[in-house]
Amino acid sequence: MSFRAEHNRLRGYITEIFLKVGLSQAYAETVADNLVSAEMRGVRSHGLVQVGNYVGLYKRGVYNISPKVRIVREDDTTAIIDADRGAGAPIGRLAVRKAIDKAKKSGIAAVSVKNATHFGMAAYYAAEAAEQGLIGFAFTNTPPLVAPFDGYKKEIGTNPICAAFPSASGRPIIFDAATSQAAYNKLFFARKEGRKIPLGWAVDGSGRPTDDPSAAIDNGALLPYGGYKGYGLAFIIELLTGILSGSNITPENTASSPSLDSIGQFFIAIDVSRFIDPSVFGAAADSFAARMLDSPQAGEERIFIPGEKEYLSFDDAEKNGLVIYDETTAELYSLGGELGVGMSLDECAF
Repeated sequence: MSFRAEHNRLRGYITEIFLKVGLSQAYAETVADNLVSAEMRGVRSHGLVQVGNYVGLYKRGVYNISPKVRIVREDDTTAIIDADRGAGAPIGRLAVRKAIDKAKKSGIAAVSVKNATHFGMAAYYAAEAAEQGLIGFAFTNTPPLVAPFDGYKKEIGTNPICAAFPSASGRPIIFDAATSQAAYNKLFFARKEGRKIPLGWAVDGSGRPTDDPSAAIDNGALLPYGGYKGYGLAFIIELLTGILSGSNITPENTASSPSLDSIGQFFIAIDVSRFIDPSVFGAAADSFAARMLDSPQAGEERIFIPGEKEYLSFDDAEKNGLVIYDETTAELYSLGGELGVGMSLDECAF
């Protein structure tokens, strides 16, 4: 059955799970915060469903519990970080904070991460820049899950893009999306729940459109969002994250390869004040957003601006408790017992 949790206590529970796996206190807290924040924003594919996945990857040695993170190269506006396959969230946060600090001094900065692992929700990083009055971008490549335009084999990642902009309202305007028709975990959700997927999301192993999530997962591939446009975006994100960082490009990140999830990430921060008065930018951004709301189509109650639905989900979870769905609840109970976590999930009840 579903379970409604108080988000701060839930963060503590997830932190304890990763401490038991062997992560440091700081790393465990950041990973937990990243996953709970994603769940609160309604981004379930990058939320609590990843807890068990990460635990398994640490146990198998795919992710490094005690990475030797190092700065490979650095100057006033750029840096390259070698993550040594360490936890994606804390190293991603290190990278974006480095970009933010450099941008505040120099105007624009970019930080690349090589030998990285899954960093969760991209908005977690770009939003941090926007909350400090900067424009933030976050990109990552992934293992191959998507067919190129007019292809049918998994050759490129879901390669998301996230951009976050400051606004006068105080809440950043955020666009965060995979360049595939859907996040890969949505296929797993559909399979677990016995649902079909929309035609147009994926193809089977013969390249035929399929609504069967198992056919897409087992031998098929996701399709790029918007056809050649999504494919083109995924392609250039691959160049930014995989090649520019000196990390692996997507086709090298296969499930049978030890390079699994040894991926690349790229963060950009831009100081708005180097171009325009930040208050003018924020007010203009809000005014532009307000214009979008004036013309809903017939049958639609309203229009949302990028990131708004996620804020509504977050606010509801904060006010009324975070709903954790059946299988995830069972998995969290199981992980707590298996790892000997000192608190019960029941203690997280809202």
